[in-house]
Amino acid sequence: MALADTMAAFVADLSLDTIPSSILDSARDRVLDAVSTAVGGHDMPVTKAILATVAAGGDAGGSTVLPTGGTAAPRDAALVNGTAVHSLLFEDYNAPSGDHPGAAVVPAALAAAESGTALRGRPGTVGDLLVAVVAGYEIQVRLGFMSGKRIWLRGFRTTPVVGAVAASAASASAFGLSAQRTAVALSMGANLSSGFLEGFGHGTMEPYIHGGIAAQNGLLAGWMGYGGVEAASPTFEGGSGWFSVFGDGDLARETFPDDWALPTVIAKTYPAAGARPT
Repeated sequence: MALADTMAAFVADLSLDTIPSSILDSARDRVLDAVSTAVGGHDMPVTKAILATVAAGGDAGGSTVLPTGGTAAPRDAALVNGTAVHSLLFEDYNAPSGDHPGAAVVPAALAAAESGTALRGRPGTVGDLLVAVVAGYEIQVRLGFMSGKRIWLRGFRTTPVVGAVAASAASASAFGLSAQRTAVALSMGANLSSGFLEGFGHGTMEPYIHGGIAAQNGLLAGWMGYGGVEAASPTFEGGSGWFSVFGDGDLARETFPDDWALPTVIAKTYPAAGARPT
């Protein structure tokens, strides 16, 4: 079975009944962490710049924009919220891959839960949000564990590279996609992965925006899964696939981990950031 299919089956099987209460508690903590950092970053220059970017597009919508309390189109809300989560450098942290799942996963899950009524056939619930958050975090942390730090050794940044796939998982979960369509969403999220470390050396805004881009792209990938897009089965492990391009070789660890990974994500006690040594 291809890795996309393995991950998709895992995501599609998640529900409030199958997720342990301790993992749901961790998911609630991650949501609160992301919401608080996004609201706290409302006045940061990068948040203001992305709000202006979204306003320039002129699209209206009903998805929550956390820094302002307003609404926007789902992809715009995901972009703003992911950026705002990252804007204070207080976002959560996953040590094995050095990335920040909350900046990608929570904004995508929130926008998908709010906007996916027609796809699910019913309004979204807090339960949908929590299950989607678990799905996204589990995919992001497990992929991060499998790829290690080779992504950033190639000059890419793990938050948008892994985060686009994780946000796709969150969106697919919130939309209620089948395992088959979730596999497509994950594969398209992998195709939308990117983001460089270069901005860290210049004090510019790219690193703060990476989470928002990943969230936005994950939402798009979820829609592609729903819409009937086709994607290559070995998108991750193929010779020209995700691991080969971003990891420079075979998988660091061949097996998709079984243990719950979400509790390994930590909340920062103070703002901090880092990049590849030069």
